[in-house]
Amino acid sequence: MSFRRSPRRIIKSILSMALSCALAAAVTPATAQQATLYGHAQVTAEEFGRGGDNGLGFDRMRLGGRYSQGAFDSHLQLDFNAEPTRRRQTGTLLRAVQQVYASWQLRDGPKLTAGQMKTPLGMDFNRPGADLDITKRGLDAALVLNRAVGVMAGQRDLPFGLGYDVGVFGPAGRSAAVFGVDGDPFDQEGEDFTYVARLHWQPVAPLELEASAGRAEDAGGADASSDYEVFDLGAKFQQGPLTLRAEYIDGQQLRGTEGRDQDAWYAHAGWQVAERLELVSRHYEGESRTPLGSSELENTVYGVNLYLGPDAERRNLRVQINYLDASPGPGGWNGVGGFTSDAWLVQLQLFDSLNLLDYLAAR
Repeated sequence: MSFRRSPRRIIKSILSMALSCALAAAVTPATAQQATLYGHAQVTAEEFGRGGDNGLGFDRMRLGGRYSQGAFDSHLQLDFNAEPTRRRQTGTLLRAVQQVYASWQLRDGPKLTAGQMKTPLGMDFNRPGADLDITKRGLDAALVLNRAVGVMAGQRDLPFGLGYDVGVFGPAGRSAAVFGVDGDPFDQEGEDFTYVARLHWQPVAPLELEASAGRAEDAGGADASSDYEVFDLGAKFQQGPLTLRAEYIDGQQLRGTEGRDQDAWYAHAGWQVAERLELVSRHYEGESRTPLGSSELENTVYGVNLYLGPDAERRNLRVQINYLDASPGPGGWNGVGGFTSDAWLVQLQLFDSLNLLDYLAAR
């Protein structure tokens, strides 16, 4: 089966499903509608200790919208800080397009989603960028399958607090662990599909546990390359002022290369010492193994989060101050992701949203 034809048929099917959902919602006047526009910008001052790029720049500059009616939901998110915004990475849309999908909640069944979305692997990666505890994503983010175009089914609130997500996607070209080529999104040879499954368990309200696994076929960009396989475990505990997080991720055959493996883990603690002040600390460790040898990297982040927005929307105006302590192994770091230099990072986040229907009604 030719890869050049198959993904085009798949993307047409996905778009047809999304359009069908939109039309179904449009002809269902009995259910309530909700339309929201939102945007956020994160500007970060960076000072690295060993030859890094110092200065002031944007981490994110995003604009998005959501529309829902009854069982239907849709989401579009653009990032104007993606460079270059008009180029593509294999298997995904323009870099500026972060997410565009439509979903339909089946009665007493799963939610079906079609479009470009985050693949359901990685507990911290699947948190919105506006909600991060620290300024930068870490070693774990380099090993996830990132965003891709595909279809997904998911459900929560099953017996015993269980839930699941399963998805089939095109090439995971935005993942740092998968070879992605700029240009046409379907220019790779090989039948490069990505499969992801996640099991979610919430045995008690403060505790959430996740296990997920994924495979990206022909991760080196050609039929002769190996599949990238990744496994992830995550945990979160939040009660009162205390937040604890931990995650372990293991990737095999990065970029489709036999013998190129990497794993990473982190442990995180946060304490809300006052209504608008939170202290956080996160420690990462990673190990990269290649046919030429192995290397290790440790990153530790110490941070202060200041929430300066209105009480109900504290993240609308937030300042994060982080010190990053980087400790590469004796031979340096030959893996993907992470930081090899100490740094001071200060980030200002501005976030706002607008209920579009209420706004138009008031006009």
